[in-house]
Amino acid sequence: LEISREMGDRKGEGWTLHNLGRVCYAQKKNDDAWEYFKQAWTIRNKIGDRRGIGWTLHNIGMLSLEQCSYKEALASLLLAKRIFEEVQSPDSERAQGSIDTLRKKLGKDRFIDLLQDVEPQASQIVEQTLRSEAQ
Repeated sequence: LEISREMGDRKGEGWTLHNLGRVCYAQKKNDDAWEYFKQAWTIRNKIGDRRGIGWTLHNIGMLSLEQCSYKEALASLLLAKRIFEEVQSPDSERAQGSIDTLRKKLGKDRFIDLLQDVEPQASQIVEQTLRSEAQ
């Protein structure tokens, strides 16, 4: 991370922060994971790293799902899938699989209600979530 910052490698910095978030997430250090993902998302947005944004949103979605923040999870996963489709990445299938996991967890009717609420405002939900303090 320090080397990327010293070299001005913003893309490398974004990936490093993202991967630190993944490590913390795997270790159940959710607050730390959240902070790393937020930092990665901010950098990736600034430099226009669309695929990187998609991956960070996917991981934010999974973290939110684990924390039972279903609205935020679905918004993040929907945006991740949309970005993966835009950049023609096969990662869209993984995002869809995560959405399907949420659907199974909630049940069909509850998921449909949530989808109708979240889909039109997914970007706003994610922006608000990422600008808030750690969950």
